[in-house]
Amino acid sequence: MTKIVVISKKDQTILKETQANKIQISQPSIIQLELKPIDI
Repeated sequence: MTKIVVISKKDQTILKETQANKIQISQPSIIQLELKPIDI
């Protein structure tokens, strides 16, 4: 599974760090995926 990190755009704090298949966000966020170029 891919590591997913959700970061708040407002104050740059990590809101969630997971390996889930789905995420739900409730505020403007930066979504960071841990992927290799071959996976895209």
